[in-house]
Amino acid sequence: MSCFVSWVKDVFDLSDDKLISIDGKSLRSSSDVSKGKAMLHMVGAWASESCISLAGIPAAEKSNEITAIPAIGELVDVEGAIITIDVISQTSSPTSLKH
Repeated sequence: MSCFVSWVKDVFDLSDDKLISIDGKSLRSSSDVSKGKAMLHMVGAWASESCISLAGIPAAEKSNEITAIPAIGELVDVEGAIITIDVISQTSSPTSLKH
């Protein structure tokens, strides 16, 4: 993943990107019931101005995107950006993104 993130930083000027959307997606048809494989859930960060995915990581099995959001913050420089996260990420204690 770090190779991809480095490539994005080299190829795209993200300094003007002020809006980063973080969202989880369930990948339909990624499960295999006969082999006991659950559906894959991914959490991604999208740079709205550049129209490019900044990162994508799998959410832990039997979890949701809340646990994966801090890992996105480790990969993506979010300093100075407006971050949008959908309502499923709302908890009584806010998830922090490191910058």
